[in-house]
Amino acid sequence: MITTLVLLVLTLTANPSADLERLALSGNADPGTVAQTLDAGLAELSGQARPQRCMDAFLAGELYRHAAAAAPDQGYQQKAFDTFRAMRVDYMDLPTGALGYIGEARVHLQNGDPEQALASLTPLLNSPGVTRIKRLAEIESLEALLVIEPGRAISLARQLGEPAHWFLARALASQEDHEKALELARSEPVIATAPNYQRLQLIADLDALDDTERSAWAQALVQAGRNDEALAVLREHAPVESISLYATLLQQSGDKQAAAAQWHEAIQNGAGPGAQLAYAACLASTAEEDPAQKPAALEAFRQLIESDVDDDMRREALRRWVYLKGSGGVGDMLTAHQTLMGTDPYLRYARVVGLQEAADTESLISELNQIAAETQDPVLRASAILLHAQINPDPREALTMIEDHWGELAAQPALAEPARHRRVGLWLELGMIDHAVDQVLADADAHPTELLRVAEALADRYADGITGSTQARVLLLTSAAITSATDDQAAALDAAKLLLRVDARADAVKVLNSLTFAEAKTVLARALREMDRPQEALDALRDLETPEAALQRGLTLLDMDQTDRALIAIRAARRAARAGSDFWWDATFALVSIQVQMNDRQAAEEVLRVAEALYPVNTRPQLRAKLQAVKKEFQ
Repeated sequence: MITTLVLLVLTLTANPSADLERLALSGNADPGTVAQTLDAGLAELSGQARPQRCMDAFLAGELYRHAAAAAPDQGYQQKAFDTFRAMRVDYMDLPTGALGYIGEARVHLQNGDPEQALASLTPLLNSPGVTRIKRLAEIESLEALLVIEPGRAISLARQLGEPAHWFLARALASQEDHEKALELARSEPVIATAPNYQRLQLIADLDALDDTERSAWAQALVQAGRNDEALAVLREHAPVESISLYATLLQQSGDKQAAAAQWHEAIQNGAGPGAQLAYAACLASTAEEDPAQKPAALEAFRQLIESDVDDDMRREALRRWVYLKGSGGVGDMLTAHQTLMGTDPYLRYARVVGLQEAADTESLISELNQIAAETQDPVLRASAILLHAQINPDPREALTMIEDHWGELAAQPALAEPARHRRVGLWLELGMIDHAVDQVLADADAHPTELLRVAEALADRYADGITGSTQARVLLLTSAAITSATDDQAAALDAAKLLLRVDARADAVKVLNSLTFAEAKTVLARALREMDRPQEALDALRDLETPEAALQRGLTLLDMDQTDRALIAIRAARRAARAGSDFWWDATFALVSIQVQMNDRQAAEEVLRVAEALYPVNTRPQLRAKLQAVKKEFQ
């Protein structure tokens, strides 16, 4: 009868409080989580009959007690005291009302006050006769006696028999009688009544875990959120039945290579397809840091795909194989497993991606439209829509697709930027430059690249007749690009070059003066030279020894009629350039210009003749036009 009552109380206590107990064991419970868990437990207490309301009060007190252990500074301990003390008044006529004394004693013990816990149990311990509640109080008193008087605890526990064996085991362990303590800890009565976590912890503290207990102890630690301790237990020795758990903990700790080895061992010991999939996934994760592991991961997935496990597992392996493989080279695998692929929208999308260079575009677009219509996954749907717009050869259809679904595309962080890039490109392709200007200027999320791209299109359209209005709009676009990329000096340089193209030199110089790298200084020198500020241009080039700087230095000196120094600088730039490159031709034209200025027309014509013979510019329109213009000056 006593054993039955103990089991009843333990069961009633443990079930509503289990989640709170796990939070307390984790040692780092979030107070908000504790509050939510407590509220959920209290909400389950809905007894209507008075005896049930009494037991619900006891359970509520236990919930508050466990909440106090998980979140000590939230006032739950006082609520536990108040709840247990109220039981003794509200249900004094019920035998179970006396459980309030037991609950109060538990709070004192949890608070580290065994003497006060024993005092709380005294009214029950001193009650006349032998009742179930008195026997339960005697068992509860063992918790306090284990601390205050271990010898007395042992004597009382022996008198109480099986219901007290758990306490007896702990008392004997404290008295160094490890053999008897272990025997009791492994006995059926203790297994039936003792909290599993504490029982296994006792055996672990005695350094006596067998393989089954070690596996159970590691699992209990994981359930309590103590993964590092579980990993340490299994590092010491991982039983066969715990290899999968050990591998999972290793992977979570970042030791992926060791995890892969454990998964492989689990497979060798007969673990099922879940372990095979985990092994392949672990190799794939390792491949992110060590590409040499990628072939092994792909092979592990392939073996699972071609095995006889159920289709769901094979399909998952196929998905992961495709993800790891990337868009290239997946078509053959997906075609080989057409039946397995079935109607899976992810695999169908991957097949379209893999075949987009080789298959009929119209059929791929049709497939993408079906995927977008059928899938419930917003990311996959948006991906299918965007790919449709990217591969559709008709720019109007592609733009319509993007505009009709812009909200969906913009809502996906990974897709918003490529979608914006494609939309801007389509505007420009269709000649909607003014619309593109208005849209990107109004878009707070416009990327600097898009702003500069539109600015370049605007500058190109009015290249033969730059107006103040064009300058102003290019300035707005470049300023927005610089503002949205404050630390991107390359973007600022591109913006300055565009300003120079629309003759907004003063604005370009302001930007260039804020830049420090060599190319920016060279462009600054060019702008200053064009503004007839040669000395400032030379100052900008001071200490720069690049071929580009040498060319600008030579051109500036030429403008200053210092032809001898200019000739030296330009020849140095030409020697440093790759023969036949655009820059080499620029240096060649500069050399010819100096030779003409020095009245050495024959040398200039010879330089052009040799250069054109060795490095024709027929396929480079801008250079060809410049060459023809220079030759025309000689006629």
